[in-house]
Amino acid sequence: MNLEIDLPYDAEIVHDAFINQIKEYQTRDRINRIVQALKNNKHYDISNLDTIEQAYLSAYIEKNNDFITIPLTNKFFKNTQDILAFLKYYPQHYKAMNPSLPTFNNIPNPFFLHNKQKNAKIKQ
Repeated sequence: MNLEIDLPYDAEIVHDAFINQIKEYQTRDRINRIVQALKNNKHYDISNLDTIEQAYLSAYIEKNNDFITIPLTNKFFKNTQDILAFLKYYPQHYKAMNPSLPTFNNIPNPFFLHNKQKNAKIKQ
């Protein structure tokens, strides 16, 4: 549309003030550092993650570790070493296909399909 916008000299100050008020902006790349720490078996403090980061990390762990389901509890992991210990000592008799994931090794997950059909019947 070829609109020319002439911003005043203090627009950058206003922009920076706006960005600094978004608390999540300051931690936007923290989850990537946490994932790298897990991959490299390094310690990383995660005691102050927000709910979105906890959910992303839980989904990442479940997706990348066959038959592991992260429990929903009031207390999340404190650091990456807690997660690695959880994965190492996860009870074998708990391991099963994750009912939240639609496939496992490109095979349809019967638990997911059953829950999907059950929920469809409930909605009707």
